[in-house]
Amino acid sequence: MGVYAQEGEGPVGGNAIKMDLIIASRDVVAADATACRIMGINPYEIQHIKIAEERGLGNVNNMEIVGEDISNVKRKFSYPLSNFKRIKYKILDFGMDFASHLGGTTEEKRAYEVITKLMRTNPVISKECRKCQRCIGACPVGAIDNNLAIDYRKCKACMICVEACPFHAIKSKEISLLLAIAEMTICVLRVASKAIRGKLYK
Repeated sequence: MGVYAQEGEGPVGGNAIKMDLIIASRDVVAADATACRIMGINPYEIQHIKIAEERGLGNVNNMEIVGEDISNVKRKFSYPLSNFKRIKYKILDFGMDFASHLGGTTEEKRAYEVITKLMRTNPVISKECRKCQRCIGACPVGAIDNNLAIDYRKCKACMICVEACPFHAIKSKEISLLLAIAEMTICVLRVASKAIRGKLYK
């Protein structure tokens, strides 16, 4: 018994870590930031925390810790994403911010189309599959048939099947890091080129 946290690919594929901690605060941003620091994660790498502070919903740094000192309970948690995936998602964060400044321009629609393409992740059932069929029941749109074939026309890329598989047999197939960099670079260069030629705005 006790209070457990989870690291890695949750909720099914992660590893349980016994922490025996309870974090409580009237400031939910401060609570989440504290949890991050306990796990050895920079709070500003977690987008909802960063955005919440920017919107004045709480504070990441100005807080008083009552009870155990963070240094006494801090543990290094593994990320659910590999380093390459984390880099790719930083590129996507940049892309979303970049596209948000293109409102009213000729490149706004294309920029969001590029980002949508880069964010798309498809589940792939590997040879490690033990045919337990939990993924079939977990899929909210019925995209996996009884032969464990995925219909990508139905698939919404929600990755619930990945989370439901107890054997880590469903992998996420994503666009490569190099292609993500290339696509985003082309997008930025197109905007710059049109701006120079005075053709960026409708």
